[in-house]
Amino acid sequence: MAPISQEFATVPLAEPLRLSAGGRLEHVTVAYGAWGERRPRSAVVLLHGLSRSHRAFCETAVPGRSADGWANAMFADGQPLDPAGKHWILCPNLLGSPFGSTSPASPEWSGRPFPELSVLDLADAVHGFMQALGLVKPRVVGFSLGGMVTLALAARHPGTLRGAATLGGPAILPAAGRRRLGLVATMLLADPEYRADGVGDGALRALKRARLAMLRDLHPYDFALRGGAFEAERTLEAEADAFARSFDGRCYLSLCRAMSGADLTGAIPAIKARFLVAASSSDPLATPASMQDTYHLLTAAGVRTRYFEIGGEGGHHAFYRETNDLAFALRDMVNG
Repeated sequence: MAPISQEFATVPLAEPLRLSAGGRLEHVTVAYGAWGERRPRSAVVLLHGLSRSHRAFCETAVPGRSADGWANAMFADGQPLDPAGKHWILCPNLLGSPFGSTSPASPEWSGRPFPELSVLDLADAVHGFMQALGLVKPRVVGFSLGGMVTLALAARHPGTLRGAATLGGPAILPAAGRRRLGLVATMLLADPEYRADGVGDGALRALKRARLAMLRDLHPYDFALRGGAFEAERTLEAEADAFARSFDGRCYLSLCRAMSGADLTGAIPAIKARFLVAASSSDPLATPASMQDTYHLLTAAGVRTRYFEIGGEGGHHAFYRETNDLAFALRDMVNG
């Protein structure tokens, strides 16, 4: 693959965000990555999952196994997201994430409680980001939490998107998924080593334990794919340790609560953009049933929608690793 133009920067939003829980968030900044030639009228915006970052493409990262490089499998010559092609590809860091956007970990919020965030707030921040960069009716592809933000963005700002896709991000998580996220938050807060300011080795160890519980619960297929329980446990321990060292417990709590509390079923009728809804048949978080429900809500609202399901045992990680099956449907949405 030939070298491509890339940029990592931050952009301030023009106006304060009015939060769904009340109040305003002032001086919001969004970090982002961009690849390819600047084309505001043919942009593709990627929205990452809860534990990922805006560094969607990173040659040294393994797709789906780190905060960076999670979309590597989709970035290549002839793939749906080809930075050398006709699209300008951008990935904003979601509001509340610790990788450069305004979040509980931002220096200006040190020692102060950060306001409660919802998926609607995250969507409004993405809309502000699109306006700040002058994007004209981009296509938006969201993964997991980013998929839920995509649905909220299309509903809150109808007519601003040319097309959209939610991959493993339903209008509402099934009850079991909401309980999982809620238990992780409870586990972190109940850990005697966790501190409210998220600082110190004890807080890091507490975050690692909470993350490891999530990995064990949500990705049982990772055990089968790694040739034995001992090797799988060692791999998940290493992933949880790397996560705890790069993430922030306060941000994890904020985003887990936003994702588990999201219910976009009532917002679907406002959507105008055509949609791709994709599920993984082995996903224990955004189950196929929850994604099918989202598809039916969209079609009932008159939205031109396509449903696609990935087979295999990739679980919630399938969208990052098993992209060959998804490529045709995604390419059609991106180029249509």
